[in-house]
Amino acid sequence: MWSRLTQRGLTPWRIGALLVCFALAVILLVTLIADIAPAASPHSLTSLPPPPPPSPNTDITHSPGTILFDSESPAASSLDEENSMAFLILGDWGEPGTNVTTIAARSETENVSFVLTLGDNFYDNGVRSVEDPLWQQTFERVYNDSVFQVPWYICVGNHDVDGLANAQAQIDYSQQSTRWNLPSLYHSTTVTLPDGETTLGIIILDTINLVERQDLEQVRWLQHTLASSSAEFLIVVGHTPIYSVGEHGSSAFLIANVLPLLQQYQVSVYLCGHNHGIQHLTLGGSEHAVESLQVGNTARFTVQGGGEYPPVAAAEDSGLVQVHYYWPHQQSVVTYCTEHIGGEDDGLCNAFAIGRVYRDSLHLTVFNRARLYAKVNLVIKRVRE
Repeated sequence: MWSRLTQRGLTPWRIGALLVCFALAVILLVTLIADIAPAASPHSLTSLPPPPPPSPNTDITHSPGTILFDSESPAASSLDEENSMAFLILGDWGEPGTNVTTIAARSETENVSFVLTLGDNFYDNGVRSVEDPLWQQTFERVYNDSVFQVPWYICVGNHDVDGLANAQAQIDYSQQSTRWNLPSLYHSTTVTLPDGETTLGIIILDTINLVERQDLEQVRWLQHTLASSSAEFLIVVGHTPIYSVGEHGSSAFLIANVLPLLQQYQVSVYLCGHNHGIQHLTLGGSEHAVESLQVGNTARFTVQGGGEYPPVAAAEDSGLVQVHYYWPHQQSVVTYCTEHIGGEDDGLCNAFAIGRVYRDSLHLTVFNRARLYAKVNLVIKRVRE
């Protein structure tokens, strides 16, 4: 055999060199395979493919009292953090077993003092009683980290009050939970900052009955509550948007009956959900413009459509509404999140927001739970004295 190889010019030295080259090739192939194979769990952010680039935001026109800026700018770092107060905002959040790791980490970093919910607290048909298993599956066992052991101020959505849902059960749960605060379907509270002087008024509406029943009694209650408040900042919370570029669209009843009150009494921001996505709109048309921020569960996706929705398009044309930002605005984003992040029930693609109130300004920052997309930073200057 050796003589035959030698006759063909394959000396022992050449054979050894070929074997070494073959071994090196095998090692290189194994290394490449190891680099390609995901070492992390399916939901690890480090193992995800790069996200599709989001479409650019619409051009932002700064409205009175509103500044959009990068959170690393000097304007943010020079504020009095010691006398500020942070809070967590959750909209359309009621999926059982949701992954809240990112929310917990951010809430701990911000040291949140309370939680605001924007409705749809339990999918798909609310809870039946205070013993309903969904209390454990959606709330108690999911938001059980120490950072969540703070007051929760609750807003109800359509999934909480319509159909088989028992909205009274959510009210009754306030009697046996130290966190859950829903004394009635619409209610209000006031919190005081650490400086002992600056106050934040929180008014929570039941927009489902308000719109469906055209509840003028609730409108009168809202006007009285706004007129009676001496808070330097006012937040009004409702599940249903006033104006929206999402699938559910705008509410003519809220435009006619609620928005004028928010403008008259210089409300800082209207927080809402319902259309599952993120939106920032400025609702003008009066001396005081009201910011509207939608923070929805973006796992149950509805693509936001910009000017495709006639009420908003007409209001934009007349200068009554400015659409600053909306997301998700393309089907590829929806497909990416549902296919690569764990599907609708994983929760990593959902949105949440952190609010922080200072003596002279209210800051709202919207995050994607997986931190894959640009967040929205909204600063609203104090206008009430």
